[in-house]
Amino acid sequence: MALDDKYIFEYDHILRKVINECTLNPSEVSQEETPWLYASNEKYPYEEVNFEKVGKWMIFPPEEKIDSIWNKIKESIKDGSLWSCKVSTSNYAIMIYTKDYTDIDDVIKVLQYLESTGLKSNRVIHYKTDQQTRSGIYAGRGRRASIYSSNTIRTTRKPHEDGQGDFLSWRRRDESSNSNAYFDRK
Repeated sequence: MALDDKYIFEYDHILRKVINECTLNPSEVSQEETPWLYASNEKYPYEEVNFEKVGKWMIFPPEEKIDSIWNKIKESIKDGSLWSCKVSTSNYAIMIYTKDYTDIDDVIKVLQYLESTGLKSNRVIHYKTDQQTRSGIYAGRGRRASIYSSNTIRTTRKPHEDGQGDFLSWRRRDESSNSNAYFDRK
């Protein structure tokens, strides 16, 4: 299914201009209309991204702050601090993507940016790979669905290794679904 451009904010760093404007706020759009709003730039050329290694920090801001946080994220996309993000129009979850979950320095750099700008609250946030999402790995019933946590990544500098169905075991699941709706539309 192709995404409608009216739900996508895109910025071109070479031309230094918005190439697709989306002024919609998450609180103004129903899930029936579209499940996600997107924001991205071409910080990394499409052909240079290994989508098997893409991952994301997940934040869950309160409803009353979602629109201002989303607009801050779009500004961060414009200035190149962030690469690609999306926000749910139902529960307002925001996914802040990084190019390569094995690039710990970049994953930490994005976390530090989220902290320094106030985009991350004082709560612990988690980092999950897109491969985990495509494989149907979600948190629940005492199970972790992330490979990094904001409170441990700087000290461990490696994925969780607690055997709770996360990094060590998610690769064994069915990995046949290799679709990423946003990136596949290009």
